[in-house]
Amino acid sequence: MSSYTGVSTDSNEGHGLTDVPSLSFFSAIMTERLIKKPKKKDHPQNKGEETPMEVETNSDEHEEEETDSNDEDDELSDQDALITDDVDGLERLNFEFEAVPLEQGDTDGIVNLLTQIFLRADIDCEGIAKILVSQSPFGCVYTPVEECTDEDNENGVYGVLSMFNLRSNEKVQQDIANFVLQKARKFAEKPVMKRIEDLFDQRTETNHEGLWMLVNEKMLHFPEQIAGPAFNSLKDDLAKSHKSIQFEHVIVIIKVRISDVDASTSETNSTTPAAQGKKKKGKAEKKRLAAAKLAEAKVVYDNPEEALLFQTELFPSLAYFQYPVQSEVEKQSKFHIIVRDGITYRPFRRVVILSKEQFFDYIDKVVAAF
Repeated sequence: MSSYTGVSTDSNEGHGLTDVPSLSFFSAIMTERLIKKPKKKDHPQNKGEETPMEVETNSDEHEEEETDSNDEDDELSDQDALITDDVDGLERLNFEFEAVPLEQGDTDGIVNLLTQIFLRADIDCEGIAKILVSQSPFGCVYTPVEECTDEDNENGVYGVLSMFNLRSNEKVQQDIANFVLQKARKFAEKPVMKRIEDLFDQRTETNHEGLWMLVNEKMLHFPEQIAGPAFNSLKDDLAKSHKSIQFEHVIVIIKVRISDVDASTSETNSTTPAAQGKKKKGKAEKKRLAAAKLAEAKVVYDNPEEALLFQTELFPSLAYFQYPVQSEVEKQSKFHIIVRDGITYRPFRRVVILSKEQFFDYIDKVVAAF
């Protein structure tokens, strides 16, 4: 078995929601291969032996009540302060987790996670959650085992890994297509924008195999080592469902923080006589310059396994674009601005297009790395 450690899991802030109470620290023992099991003995789809993903820690749960009043005062005084990404001194809690097939009772928890992607967008996250649940036992959610479950929150969902088809005519999926296209037309460079337009054009004959969306969401700072066995489980599910799940491309929206880039040089250059004599830059040129500027910045990935996609030696020709979401995130949320080593990182979402070959290659890379 392999051990792993993770820190504070924070929920989403989308649609104006603030973070729910977080789990401050995880220390875990995980089986080499994650096997999903039904939550209840009478679950219609038994996925095999009951082998949970375990999380064992040492903590004092009774301290929470004593700190509630102090926390409220701190939130009021620090509301406008930048959040430092410092995990020292956090409370340790004991939890045991397992990956299980999705069921109807998970819907609310999945909605909570989906709003991390779409934030304030007019997307029916409940509709997406119901689609994912309807595909069960395909995919999985990460939940506490029964002994660790709160009586008031029996269907607590701390993560979800699944996929769904973006080429059907259901309104929720059409809304996502319109959302992605709108963002691409505003923020993507022309080649990427054109590719996304082609992928969502159902009249394009080459796309008849389908375009699917990967949903890989978990609470912030959830132990990253769950990624390997979870993606291995997804690979097994895809192999079992190869006749009913057909796709040529996969799209994924990931959460990143991008550091501020010193723009003093470009600002200085723009004030020179030669620069002042030039014509005003067009939209395409502005997009190109913005993309080049962001390419120089440092990036923090909320899901560490997604950093593999941007290692050029692994995926040299990846198509993606990114857009800022700082104005859509609550200031007190840990999904807002963070500061590391004196560097400010602002929240973005990155839309990535993967071919079928790239997608399965990515799964293998995650399984090998985590």
